[in-house]
Amino acid sequence: MARVLKVEKREEFGTSRVKKLRRSGYIPGVIYGHAGENYPVKVNLKDFQHFLAEIHGETQLITVKLDGEEKQVFIKEIQRDPLYGKPLHVDFQIAYAGEKIELTVPVILKGEAKGEKLGGLVEHITRELTIYVVPSKSIPHVEVDISDLGIGDSIHIKDLGLDPDIEILEPPDTPIVTVLAPKKGVVEEEVTEEAATEEGAAEAEEEKKE
Repeated sequence: MARVLKVEKREEFGTSRVKKLRRSGYIPGVIYGHAGENYPVKVNLKDFQHFLAEIHGETQLITVKLDGEEKQVFIKEIQRDPLYGKPLHVDFQIAYAGEKIELTVPVILKGEAKGEKLGGLVEHITRELTIYVVPSKSIPHVEVDISDLGIGDSIHIKDLGLDPDIEILEPPDTPIVTVLAPKKGVVEEEVTEEAATEEGAAEAEEEKKE
């Protein structure tokens, strides 16, 4: 079920009125469409922050409700307070059926790599991807299963196997994740601990014999 964000028609314009709007717990915004189809709106700040926390990605396709009418949009830009990061203004872009849109989606790693169990280090290189897609084919994130990765193995964009209707704008050879070899000191420490364990077991066996 699509998540719906309630927005309201905005009558407040100008610096002083917008400041008063923010003090009342709202932030200003605009819904942009084709030429002339723009709607000044305001959004309850707390509701908007909760909404962002739920969708786990600011630029995915969402639904807004304005005057009882639902519109499919994506969040084009959020202006934030440079000190506290609080949203100050939001721009939405209407997503028209059959018309491709550009979205930035997070990359989520799934599973535990084989190489990690051997002491390797999983390096998540690319954490976001830019996709070009029609609204009906949009995705909230890209999930990458790393379970089969051994030490030295990598997954690149060309390995993802997404729906062919989803165009990824980054180069195909861009690495998503790799498993690095463990640091030499870590390996030596593990070997030393293993040797000490074996030595201790041998000594215990000798003591039994005595």
